[in-house]
Amino acid sequence: MQKHLLPLLALLLAGTTASLNAQVLNWQNLSREQRHIIHVNAGMEYALIYGAGYNFHPATRRPLLLGLDISLPVGNRAFDDLKVRTGIQLELYKMNKLRLSGQIKGIYRRYENAIVQLDNFGSETGLTLGYYRRRWFVAADGNFDKAIVTHFKHSATAREDYPDIANGWFVPTAGNFLYGLQAGFSLKHTDITLKAGKIVSQDFRHAPMIPYYAQLGCSWKIGG
Repeated sequence: MQKHLLPLLALLLAGTTASLNAQVLNWQNLSREQRHIIHVNAGMEYALIYGAGYNFHPATRRPLLLGLDISLPVGNRAFDDLKVRTGIQLELYKMNKLRLSGQIKGIYRRYENAIVQLDNFGSETGLTLGYYRRRWFVAADGNFDKAIVTHFKHSATAREDYPDIANGWFVPTAGNFLYGLQAGFSLKHTDITLKAGKIVSQDFRHAPMIPYYAQLGCSWKIGG
């Protein structure tokens, strides 16, 4: 029975892989003196979610952010499902008002239901190309979110129904592509941002029941 349950649970995990909590930033409005950025957001990603994060902006020749963020679904149990990410966002290329940036991040996520608790480690990579001015920006972005390895801890109910089911680490890898648009309005220390797009699985043949995402966010830049 386990050989039938594992693919099912892998698909379940794939439904938690989209990452809306990425920092959406107006690179043109970020000064060298603004070292710390705090951001909050809320949106739709399979369900209503909310999140917060922190980014450090070091004094480097090329603008980059070192960040940590967390996102949670709206619900009665705040930490039964969660996602934590850490990594880097970097400006790769600049030509007048056009900027290309990239990101690479590690992800830990936890999902729990009546059958199983899943603890997953994965990665996220992405590119953003946009037109940036001091007061506003608009950009297109694409990201690939990959679930790499997952620990399965089955509930007592699951073990009663399927005595041979095993706990442990498995590699039922799953991944999603996210692509869409982002835009924002900027003041000296604040960015108000909006992003929206579509989600499709790594085989380009499947999508979640709600194959779209949307996020409203606000960032505060400290210093400068």
